[in-house]
Amino acid sequence: MKSMKGLLKGTRLAWSLAFLILLVAASFAYAMFQGGFVSWFLLYSLLPFVVYSVALALYPLKKLRVRRKLNKTEFQAGEPLVCTIEIEQPFPFPFFFGIVEDVLPEKLKNSGSAKIVLFPWWKKRFSFQYSLSNLPRGSHHFETVRFKTGDLFGIIERENIYSAKNNIVVYPPFFEFQYRPQQLSLEKDAGFARTRYIKDVSIVAGVREYEPGDKLSWIDWKATARRHSIMTKEFEQLNSQQIVCFIDRTKSSSFEELISFTASFSKAVLKNGSKLGVVSVGKTKKVFPISNHEHHWKHILYHLAVADCDGEDEFINQLLEELNKWGQHSSIMIMTSHLHPSLIDKLLAFPKPRHVTIWHVTKAVEKPRRDQELIDKLRRHSITVRTVDAGMFRDAAQRVGSR
Repeated sequence: MKSMKGLLKGTRLAWSLAFLILLVAASFAYAMFQGGFVSWFLLYSLLPFVVYSVALALYPLKKLRVRRKLNKTEFQAGEPLVCTIEIEQPFPFPFFFGIVEDVLPEKLKNSGSAKIVLFPWWKKRFSFQYSLSNLPRGSHHFETVRFKTGDLFGIIERENIYSAKNNIVVYPPFFEFQYRPQQLSLEKDAGFARTRYIKDVSIVAGVREYEPGDKLSWIDWKATARRHSIMTKEFEQLNSQQIVCFIDRTKSSSFEELISFTASFSKAVLKNGSKLGVVSVGKTKKVFPISNHEHHWKHILYHLAVADCDGEDEFINQLLEELNKWGQHSSIMIMTSHLHPSLIDKLLAFPKPRHVTIWHVTKAVEKPRRDQELIDKLRRHSITVRTVDAGMFRDAAQRVGSR
């Protein structure tokens, strides 16, 4: 395809040069046969433009050096990008005009214009600057810059595309809030948080014989009556400082709001000193093990920048397996913008529903009746559901940690 375009350009340029030669030949013949001041004046007036057009046709346009300079390479969604395109000639040539266009990535084409007409004339170096606002979340790759010029009559047109590669990352917008988990117990060591396991008295794992120090409220009277010995409830050891965040990347119109809330929640958890793991499921699955290191947050944030809502049923199909893998001693936070009956069935099949909190992020001002019925069903099975409306993340933040 590229070779075909190059062939067409070469053919068009050859025909243009042939036309110029015929034009000069016709003017010379007219001056020779007609004679007089006017005919020779027309010939000599035409010659400078023809010479310029021929010189432009022969100019080594490919030898222009093109550079792109960006004000920075990492942005937060909504921040402006300022870009400078610099062009340097191998030797000065008087371009009447030059159309410079920075070929934008597809997702940035709605953020602004990157095309301008310049009049460089004899300048060996010339440049222009443009800005893009409201950058969308994602990883964007700048590849090429297009330069186009021509002669005064439009007979000769030259165009070339130059490789100028730059990459930027636009992170999702997030806001600051305080994460306050219940029953917090922290010890600081070398800058990292160590957590003690605590008893979750709402989850009974079994019964055992009474031991000195057990509380009266822990006695299981039915088991005591059956075994004729004092039996106490054995509670599950739950680490309230370990959070595993499940991200549902199923196709949804509220996906951007979901990513923004997830980024805000993740940052607050790690800032508090808690440990965070992330399981992101769409067409592909990305898993971040439980940790609270600084580089761990950077990896999670980059994933949230490039994540796409390309999933179909993958999240629902893999949910129960992942819950059993991660839900032994961690609090589970499910981030979703789409409540589906199949998702609810998977959650109800999880043997430890009290570990689970669902954050339902939606744009809808009024929840559909079916969603409310599903939420009520989950709450009847001791699964916490929090509805987060777009634009009201700060209100939702005040409820984080309330179980």
